[in-house]
Amino acid sequence: MDENEIRDELQSLADEASTYVDRRDAAVARAREAHMKWEEIAGILGMTPHGLRKALNKRSEES
Repeated sequence: MDENEIRDELQSLADEASTYVDRRDAAVARAREAHMKWEEIAGILGMTPHGLRKALNKRSEES
């Protein structure tokens, strides 16, 4: 694999990560609107409630 292929792979991973975060944030918003608890949402996502809130707050501060 040459450097350009590696760069393309890395860019693809970055794009997928960004898409995942956008989808996660939207799904969490829908879950909260449906009155799901932070603990349940975080557990499904494999996160702690604190970690999930921290990730969401970080994203809102970046916007």
